[in-house]
Amino acid sequence: MNELIGHSANVMLAETDKGRLIATVELVLLVSEPKYQSDPSGFVKTRSVTDIRFATGAKGLRALAKELGELADDAEELEERASLKPRDTDEA
Repeated sequence: MNELIGHSANVMLAETDKGRLIATVELVLLVSEPKYQSDPSGFVKTRSVTDIRFATGAKGLRALAKELGELADDAEELEERASLKPRDTDEA
């Protein structure tokens, strides 16, 4: 499975066929994935770094941010439900 190790973005202006300028964002996700090699002592695990790039506009970024926020909420809720520790009583 790929592991997110970094991110970057490039913001550019592009002209439409109607002469209007629109902002386009190239989002770059740096990911690391395991690679396995055989050597005399057995298998050796290394990691390979690659990038995933895509371009979108402000609307697409906001939709992605909303979905990522919802996923983060779901992950935190799962952690709370799975945790054996009682909730903090200071939250009241």
